[in-house]
Amino acid sequence: MNKTKNLLAALCFFSINTLSAQYTSGFQQEYFYGNLPSAKVEAMGMADAAIGGSVASLFFNSAGLGGIEDQEIMLSTSAPFYILKNSNYFFSGYARRVIPRIVAAVSVNNFFIGETTFDVNIGDDRYPVTKGNSSNLALSVAGTPVKGLYLGLNFNFFRWRLFEDVSGSMVFNMDFGALYKLELKDIKKFNQHLQFGASVNNFTASKISWEAPDGNQATNKLPIIGRFAAAYFLGTDINIPKAGEGSLDFTFTTEYQNTFNSDYYSTFSLGLETVLYKVLAVRLGYFTQSHDNLGNEVNKSRIADFTYGFGAIVPLNSLTNEKVPLSLHFDYLSLKPPSVRNDDYTKASVGRVPNMRTFTLRVVWVINENSKL
Repeated sequence: MNKTKNLLAALCFFSINTLSAQYTSGFQQEYFYGNLPSAKVEAMGMADAAIGGSVASLFFNSAGLGGIEDQEIMLSTSAPFYILKNSNYFFSGYARRVIPRIVAAVSVNNFFIGETTFDVNIGDDRYPVTKGNSSNLALSVAGTPVKGLYLGLNFNFFRWRLFEDVSGSMVFNMDFGALYKLELKDIKKFNQHLQFGASVNNFTASKISWEAPDGNQATNKLPIIGRFAAAYFLGTDINIPKAGEGSLDFTFTTEYQNTFNSDYYSTFSLGLETVLYKVLAVRLGYFTQSHDNLGNEVNKSRIADFTYGFGAIVPLNSLTNEKVPLSLHFDYLSLKPPSVRNDDYTKASVGRVPNMRTFTLRVVWVINENSKL
């Protein structure tokens, strides 16, 4: 435990000391703080840094990839983002345990703003956004140097495009994460363990530059996001009449997120997941997040909301006596994004945005027995 505490302290110290400029609130917030690449995580109050176990883990804590036992493909889509009614978010990724102690992954995030009337400030001039989209290609690796400890790295190639007649800008940045699993003594019929996670996105403090149609240029720092979390896992066997014997599993998690180079977007999250018979999942969550009100009292300086969603698992591997070594995971969420204003602007002027819908599909399959730790 002392080694873990020292590692988390070093992470925090290193991140704070890489700061050299403020991240401008509002820059690409839809990508870094908007729709997330997992319906499960969205439903659990946006908390995942201490959970892991899927390709989407790399977005929150790259060390979470270490919880993938074999290999999986993940696809996710989500829309819209607040008043960007025509926006769409797509995520795809593949992860595989390449050797017993190493998991590697590749993923692509794409956020398309769609048709909009927004404009952006570059220098002293403002320009209408005509081709708004961002994408990120991530190459990731997670390792287990000692039992229970997972370390991960993301190598990100982030691209941002604003104007139809101007090529997009690209920047390289890196993320680092750590996750520690602590086994606890079983209590009667219950088995339990704890997990602690910490991650820093963009610890390289990378900046991005872009150009307006008339050649005017601007530069901004990407956000440096730190996440610190804990999760408690509890499982037991149950026997429901006519349904037979099975399992009932609970996951409780709490997480704090801070943008080190900004005064905003600090977030506190709580999440709960219940999985019955390893087939049906129900998720609940809550989060509160600080915002920049841009000096306008009508805008909220903090938003908060309850979240919820559902999941279904089809264990083809066990249903077919391992003839089809796959399991299919379907996750779904449909929520109205919380209002960012104190008045009735979103209701009266443009109409409250429709439900944000997120669909996620994970296909998990076994490589071979000696691939596992």
